[in-house]
Amino acid sequence: MSIPIKEIARISGLSLVEPEYVNTPTSGQVIKLKVRSVDSNYFLKLGLLSEYPLLVAEQTGLDALKSTRAVKIPEVLFIGTTSTYSLLITEYLELKTNNFLSGKRLGEQLAALHRHTNEFFGLGDDNWIGLNPQMNNWSTSWTGFFIDYRLSPQLLIASKKGFQSTIEKKVNILMESVELFFTQYKPQPSLLHGDLWSGNWGTINEETPVIFDPAIYYGDREADLAMSKLFGGFPNVFYEAYNHSWPLDSGFNLRQNLYNLYHLLNHLNLFGEVYLNQTNAVLDQLLSEI
Repeated sequence: MSIPIKEIARISGLSLVEPEYVNTPTSGQVIKLKVRSVDSNYFLKLGLLSEYPLLVAEQTGLDALKSTRAVKIPEVLFIGTTSTYSLLITEYLELKTNNFLSGKRLGEQLAALHRHTNEFFGLGDDNWIGLNPQMNNWSTSWTGFFIDYRLSPQLLIASKKGFQSTIEKKVNILMESVELFFTQYKPQPSLLHGDLWSGNWGTINEETPVIFDPAIYYGDREADLAMSKLFGGFPNVFYEAYNHSWPLDSGFNLRQNLYNLYHLLNHLNLFGEVYLNQTNAVLDQLLSEI
């Protein structure tokens, strides 16, 4: 792929010189590059023109998180299009190995982020979870929001991809019984990162945590914590620090699988049946709790 670095420099007003791949690009994937200038480095995401809405949603998420001043977020410097590509430029952050101190601070800072709340659940604007659309209609009901705009859309995609007979009945039974997981717990609409797995946080300056690639909305703060546990990569001190700052409800472990079912269905729809067994196992566990 030829990177139109001169055109990007012209429209962005940045003195860009030389791009360097951060990821190995594949078909249909937004390319990530480190771009040098005379006196600085920048992080560039480059996609097709059709992928511009994804980058706009990412800018919205980064700006919203940054406005809270709760945790370090890469600063957006430019978003726009060339004649053939869409692009998002942020400050370049040199990530170090995550450690005890940065994990502890991230737990404290995530709790601070979650204290930024809204009257309603949702966002108003839709965005993306990976490459799948994520609906964010405003709602006064958390369980209604989670059923209508999280589980149901993913179930519809799964059915179209041929997983209907395998999981549809189980998910429908679960959706009819979701209220049972909230009989003694009433979540408030907290600002969430929305896609908080280990690949979306890092450490700069040896001790400062940073989060990126968000899929923001206002929802139950437990959803961020649940996602962080799905694939691992967060130290125990992260959870200890979060709980010290804002203790989780005693029913979190029960709802953790419920929230991660959304992400497992999304992974099933994005990457195929490699996630089918794990999705079914979580569904069976949830149904056993009803």
